[in-house]
Amino acid sequence: TIQLTVFCQPELERCSYVSLGENNNCAKILEATKLPPIKTCSNGPFGIMTLQLRGALAKNTRYDLLVLGTLPPAGERIQTVVVRTIAAGTYLDVSKLVAYEEAIVNIEPEYVTKAPGTKQVTSFDLVSSAVASQGDTMHQYLFSLSGFTTPFVEGDEIRLYPSPFIYPDEGLSFGGACQGFDVSSLASPLAAVRCRIESLPEDTRVGYNAVVLTFETGAELGQVAQFFRIALNAPKGEGSIGTWYAASMDSSTYPYDVSSKVIAGSNNWFVRPRLDLVAPGLNSADPTLEAKQWLYLTVFPRLNLIGSTTAPPQLTVTSPAFHIISHCAVNEPVPVIELRGFGTDAYCSLAFSDNMNLYTHQSISLEIEVSNPDFSLPAEEWIVQVEAGDGTKQASHAFTAWPVHASLQQAFIMPMTIEYAQFNELKVFFRPRSTTASEPRALIVAPAGYKFEQGCGFDVIMGFPNPGVSCSNPLSDIGRNLFSLQMPLSTVFTRNTFYAANIYPLRNPYPGSHSSKLDNLLWRIDITDRSGQVVMETTRNVPMGPYLAGFSIYPMPVLDNSIEPSTRRPSAENPLILRFRTSVPVTSHGERVRITASYGYRWKVGGSISVMAGDVPTGIATVTYDTSYPPVVPPYNQIELTLINPQIEVGADVAIEATIINAEINPELHEDTRSANSWSIELYEPGAGYLQYEYRHQAAVFPGFELQAIRFFVLPGGGG
Repeated sequence: TIQLTVFCQPELERCSYVSLGENNNCAKILEATKLPPIKTCSNGPFGIMTLQLRGALAKNTRYDLLVLGTLPPAGERIQTVVVRTIAAGTYLDVSKLVAYEEAIVNIEPEYVTKAPGTKQVTSFDLVSSAVASQGDTMHQYLFSLSGFTTPFVEGDEIRLYPSPFIYPDEGLSFGGACQGFDVSSLASPLAAVRCRIESLPEDTRVGYNAVVLTFETGAELGQVAQFFRIALNAPKGEGSIGTWYAASMDSSTYPYDVSSKVIAGSNNWFVRPRLDLVAPGLNSADPTLEAKQWLYLTVFPRLNLIGSTTAPPQLTVTSPAFHIISHCAVNEPVPVIELRGFGTDAYCSLAFSDNMNLYTHQSISLEIEVSNPDFSLPAEEWIVQVEAGDGTKQASHAFTAWPVHASLQQAFIMPMTIEYAQFNELKVFFRPRSTTASEPRALIVAPAGYKFEQGCGFDVIMGFPNPGVSCSNPLSDIGRNLFSLQMPLSTVFTRNTFYAANIYPLRNPYPGSHSSKLDNLLWRIDITDRSGQVVMETTRNVPMGPYLAGFSIYPMPVLDNSIEPSTRRPSAENPLILRFRTSVPVTSHGERVRITASYGYRWKVGGSISVMAGDVPTGIATVTYDTSYPPVVPPYNQIELTLINPQIEVGADVAIEATIINAEINPELHEDTRSANSWSIELYEPGAGYLQYEYRHQAAVFPGFELQAIRFFVLPGGGG
């Protein structure tokens, strides 16, 4: 807690305690550079103001405060200010108030007030727009002034200054030159007046922030308003909301350097801030239809928002037109935050009332729960807006969020080979969730390092009209990693229909095609309209095959792969033998063998498994039924074996006997998830295993076996 006391010793001389703040709020704390957020401001008798902070003060760190106080009666003076740091809550009990540290600050020179006479400013109007923008070289203001019964004449001064005072690194500073002072073509000009710029107070912190008008020979300002223009430098850095003041000095009365009257301008001034935003997670936001998620947003308004219950400054966050905000929350300091509006018209509104100041160097963090619309949209803008308490001054910042896509109902890819630097073919299966517009495209997006060679080719497996489909492999930002299948004129991708094609030539990563490690990288299948706008995609919520999330690349192949099933009956328990020949020796204790069956098959949990290298058995330490890739959940179509001290030489014939439960139907005909009837086998070292290329040894993709199935039948009476 910080305690400020304007100190007075009336037994020594005529002086006055000065009231700091008002109504136990922070409205009079105009600047608080580097200070932690203020929790409460409490005002006591005898010129005491106590600030409870939400954070700690650092040793040997300078904190600047600008506090407005009420001047004492005429003829009395302010002597000193006492500053203390005290324990939280102790100011409520004077008997426990012991300062951690304390300093007495003398006011030099001591201020003495005087009563205003018949020469004073009675009206001060800001006539033109009071809004300035950062980055503008100049901003012009039009003012009017009028006096009292005794006019201002030669030698008198009127000072114009903004409050809050803005420090040079935070905003308004007029640069030391009274540029653009002008009264030409005005009906009632403020004539015979000299203009200059000064600092208030006079020290190096403030910069030139006060306009001084000195009356010269022939000048006279009385009760009739006179007008003038002045073009002042735009702010150097940040923005602010505040009030212009006019302070008049009567050169004929003592003391000569004390303003006899200070009057506020008719309108607030406003310097547009440079709103800064931090929105982590935008790139990973869920783009699928009707997805509900949290947006975490930190706003740096770059201005002083001085809280007020009667006319609070506002900060609002508005979503794109068809998104729906359902909840708003904010961290400390806690302004009044509420969700206004309903449905797509809802927005978050923060009102800064008493004790809720937000200063230039501070930020505020919001948590916003938002739902995507139920139809596809391109990425649209969110708007963050700050508004003065009277509602007349605004500044806003827009940022682009995420597009909204329908997800494909099913998607699956299967390579012909997963060997490094080899030419490849890719089987692609997908099923749209909704019917597209005419002439859509299926865009297959490979990770960095893969390349679709020019001279694209494809073979239709199912769904696509044949002939009529065309292909291309256009360039992207990272090279030729795109393959597009374009539907012909007047055709569409139909809802709930399976489409599949074999596309080529694909070049697996090879020396020079990649700079990063060969990890399991994401593949995508995007369905676009003919202009290229994505309407469906595979980023989220798709029952993918195990390789859509990226298949591993291995340096060497497993050779002569074959499967010997004991039965081809659907859904039957099937003891089988998987045979292959090694191209890399397998001699590391803990070597892993991973076998992935086609979709719909499941390994018999607890079934007998053996590994033979020629006539020599190899021990198995553990068997893992891997659920790490969708849709590898029960039924488990992936199994991993950990070998005990294997001694398998190059070219050895390996036989693995295990039991699998056959699928109900061949994978190409599965009603929910159609996919390629392909198996894979991968061998890699323990530890980092298949996650890092240097630990992978050998692998292969090979055809599965056909199940017994009736492809065509004839009903009695000739029906087919």
